[in-house]
Amino acid sequence: MFGQGDTLLDLFNINIEHVDENRHYWLVRTEGGKFYSNFIRDSHVAIGWNEFTDQSDFVNKKMNETIKTKLLKAYPDNQPGRIYSQIRRFIHEIAIGDVVMIPNESSKQISFGIVEGNLVNRNVEDGNFIKSRSVKWIKTVDRDELDPYLFKMMQAQQAINKADEYAHFIDRTMYPFYKKGDESFLILPVKKEEDIPAYDLSKFITSLVDTIKIINDLDEDNKYDLRDLDIKLNIQSPGFVELVSSAKDLIVKVLGILKNALTENQKLSEEVLKKTTPEKLRLLEEQENNIKRNFEDVKASLPADLKNRT
Repeated sequence: MFGQGDTLLDLFNINIEHVDENRHYWLVRTEGGKFYSNFIRDSHVAIGWNEFTDQSDFVNKKMNETIKTKLLKAYPDNQPGRIYSQIRRFIHEIAIGDVVMIPNESSKQISFGIVEGNLVNRNVEDGNFIKSRSVKWIKTVDRDELDPYLFKMMQAQQAINKADEYAHFIDRTMYPFYKKGDESFLILPVKKEEDIPAYDLSKFITSLVDTIKIINDLDEDNKYDLRDLDIKLNIQSPGFVELVSSAKDLIVKVLGILKNALTENQKLSEEVLKKTTPEKLRLLEEQENNIKRNFEDVKASLPADLKNRT
């Protein structure tokens, strides 16, 4: 009944983000938040050391004596090697398609974006940075809601900091539903403030696993093993649950079951009625009511931008 995952996505008007496995991740400082609003408003990131705008000076990994002398003359109290590596990283290592993150004052908010352009030397007012890269901003997250695994990343203090080791945590912060390589991911927020009783948590996890049983019951052509779905918990009042699978279309179909159970738009029920028996429809509705109760007990939900699409 389900058919291809793309059919189900079309049914619910949902897009899955396809994340490039080869992209890199960068934390770009904003001088204590001084340039944060400017970066967001003008859809770019920029770096200082305005005296140096010639890309050809920073092509080689190792600086030559000429540029070293220039750097020492301009910044006698700084290490020329550090300045050279930061400028070179900004110009030549950050690539179109990479992720950049910028914090505002006191890192109360962190914005995530995708680099869209190569270096541009901008005409700017006094005090602003010249060397610039255009960025499409994707999401801004309050520090209180930041993935706890990213707090260590935020301690980095250089102007440009590579953050590839945090790639997975950044991806799941940026996108609630995405595919990377052979794996698909769905992030479900859990908003319960107080401790979750073990019984409620157990029933909630069981209802997630049971979506596979529902899928197998409705889909005669494709059968999944219950072990095809991985579940990672981070529910430290509040938190989230991460569903992961490399089984073809499984996460898409799990999302379809959850969306039908947790929203008023019963598109899947209508499709089941067209293609199967009224008895199967009754069982689907009974199973979905059970999912809804278990989600309510732990205050779990679909991500807002997936739940609200009709």
